[in-house]
Amino acid sequence: MGIDLTGAPSIPYCSAIGISVAGLLAPVTFEHPALGSFQLEIGFSPMHLARNLLGRDFLDLIQIGFREHRLEFYVLPCP
Repeated sequence: MGIDLTGAPSIPYCSAIGISVAGLLAPVTFEHPALGSFQLEIGFSPMHLARNLLGRDFLDLIQIGFREHRLEFYVLPCP
């Protein structure tokens, strides 16, 4: 991705079962044709993780939904 994490600030992330993982913070621009552009600070882990989840900063900017009867999944910018 070309992101330099040298000297990046570190933040601890703790799982629901109590395992702690250090994240290295870096500013990232997230772009989507329909949603626009977002400047986010993202924590990257220097170790392999089996699963990842976008943070609440990003989830505060979008709306995610399901329309089961139409078999649709959508992502919209928050009003």
